[in-house]
Amino acid sequence: MQKIISILVEDKPGVLMRIAGLFYRRGFNIDALSVGNTEIPGKSRFTITVNGDEAVLEQVRKQVQKLVNVHRTAEHDMDNSQLREYALIKIHFTEGTKTEILHLVDFFGGRVIDIFEGTAIVEIAEEQSRIDLLFARLEPYGILESLRTGKVSMFRGNRSLNQPPKLIKVSG
Repeated sequence: MQKIISILVEDKPGVLMRIAGLFYRRGFNIDALSVGNTEIPGKSRFTITVNGDEAVLEQVRKQVQKLVNVHRTAEHDMDNSQLREYALIKIHFTEGTKTEILHLVDFFGGRVIDIFEGTAIVEIAEEQSRIDLLFARLEPYGILESLRTGKVSMFRGNRSLNQPPKLIKVSG
């Protein structure tokens, strides 16, 4: 089962090593890892995509929550979050294929960010399945180079990784 885990951390040296080491010691291969700054100075956010047994992965998430410099962890899925990937694709084109390629890129919600010496660099930020389809459609034209970020995610609605979960007061 694939899980997407977000981790809010202090932006300090060694945090990545501690988190990756925990996954390594438990025998989980990280499929994708994305790290970036947040709107909060001094805080970074990891998004980790990993496959494995659900119960064990939940244990790992809870253990990551206990690490030094980790503030909060959360699990994302299609119901509670918007999940996206970003990809750059360099493709060769000719005058005969240029229009077809531009239409494909536009249809899938991407855009051409560079054209130089018979190549185009395309960027796309979309769901994984749409990026997979764009790759499949561009492959016959000859993909020269590509990279993908892996998933990044954000909760839908008012829920935020930066805010502690609201406590529900039970009367009685």
